[in-house]
Amino acid sequence: MLAILMQTITSACLNFLYCRLRSESATLKYAVFPSRMNHPLLLLAHLFFGVLLYWRIENCKYYSLLIFLIGLGYIVKNKNRNHEVLYAVGYMVGCEVMFRMSYSVSYEFAKYAILVYCPLGLLYSGFSKKALWYVLYLLLLVPSVLLLEDFEQLSKRSVAILMLNTIGPTCLGLLSIYAFDKKISVRSLTNILLCVALPIFSMAVFVFLKSPHTSNIWGVESNHYFSGMFGPNQTATVMGLAMFVFFSRAILNSKSTSIFVLNLAIGSFLCYTGLITFSRAGMITGSCAVIVLAIFVFLNAENFGKWRAKSGLVAFVICLFAVFTLISYQTHGLLVKRYTNRDHLGRTKRDKPYSRRAIATKEVQIFIQNPAMGVGITKAEETRKGTSGKEMHSHDEITRMLAEHGTLGLMGILILILTPAWLFFCQKKNIFLATFFVFWFLTINHSGIRVAAPAFLYALMLLQVDLSSGSFFSQKPERGIGFSKIFSRKPQTSSI
Repeated sequence: MLAILMQTITSACLNFLYCRLRSESATLKYAVFPSRMNHPLLLLAHLFFGVLLYWRIENCKYYSLLIFLIGLGYIVKNKNRNHEVLYAVGYMVGCEVMFRMSYSVSYEFAKYAILVYCPLGLLYSGFSKKALWYVLYLLLLVPSVLLLEDFEQLSKRSVAILMLNTIGPTCLGLLSIYAFDKKISVRSLTNILLCVALPIFSMAVFVFLKSPHTSNIWGVESNHYFSGMFGPNQTATVMGLAMFVFFSRAILNSKSTSIFVLNLAIGSFLCYTGLITFSRAGMITGSCAVIVLAIFVFLNAENFGKWRAKSGLVAFVICLFAVFTLISYQTHGLLVKRYTNRDHLGRTKRDKPYSRRAIATKEVQIFIQNPAMGVGITKAEETRKGTSGKEMHSHDEITRMLAEHGTLGLMGILILILTPAWLFFCQKKNIFLATFFVFWFLTINHSGIRVAAPAFLYALMLLQVDLSSGSFFSQKPERGIGFSKIFSRKPQTSSI
């Protein structure tokens, strides 16, 4: 009965989201930030779903299948006329860690869904010839897979590591091929980001309700108890992403005082649930993304936009400081010690032999010893285990590609870095490019592509964002701190 109720509510919410997005993304004529979606209603629906998860999380497997089928139908019905693939993929990216927490259909279910959605998008919308660089990137991944001696004799664990190390880069390549040089309105892009953040908000509600009292925190290490009994690194990574989305909406999408405060409140809540995991990298990444966005809005805005960027950044810093202070008080200063690299007694911590830095250093050494083709997929971990006697997973996508793919991996890395750099300095058609690049680059250096979020944001920075019609942040707010029709620049200065 509960499963039926959950599915009914979810279907209603997603149908409402679909109708609103369809009406808004049908044209690029109005490039304005404020969304006409019923933002509070969507938040309320996902808040309720988070409570349902806490009550019966095992029902999330039905939710995962339902979301996949709705996304599939959404794309096929509309034939991807308005980039429905990006909306469907975005929502699935937001659900990924939540599905893993609930032991859904499959650990990589969200990435499998992306591998289904992307070919459909390519079938309906095609791809730019410029995206052939990412076809080359995918081809560069193949030789190291062929270095595996005998596929039939691979252990179950080796197969799992093989999938872990290949499905993420494959999703990144397919998403990039689809998104490269496609045009989209600013409103549609911010709605896509909202699709990512909403299910993460539901997960945050579940994690908050499931977590014990903060008095149970005695150490400074990242913990599973405040991460929904799941990996704190992945949990904090998506929390940081959702925090960035809602604080960015406070800057860019708040047309009234109440919506501005609501976005700040949700962003602060996500900041709290992310910081309490004691996993640092994801929250630092999300904070950097907010700061970079505010800077680029300030640099590319007229007077009112500059004021919005400054006031939004100040509000973010105040909220971050307030939440950090609250958790530090609740944990008797342990959070401060965590972020200053000290143990619970206040002593400076030393790097362990199996720390991320040590793993990355070892992978660079493997690359130097095997520069041509690397050691092959899954072999880097086996090499580390042979020398240290301990299983250590790579957290750095760059050093992993060097160790396992050799020079071909280096070429793939150069494609991933130089292509957006060329878009940034030469074409200048995506004001979010630097922000998304910062999130992608920092995330792959602390979490690899374990979650699909960095791959998805990487693809989004390859889009052409339409900034036409009107002037950027030029109109005065109608009342309070609300504002209307903000984020369009003059045609002659529409680039970054």
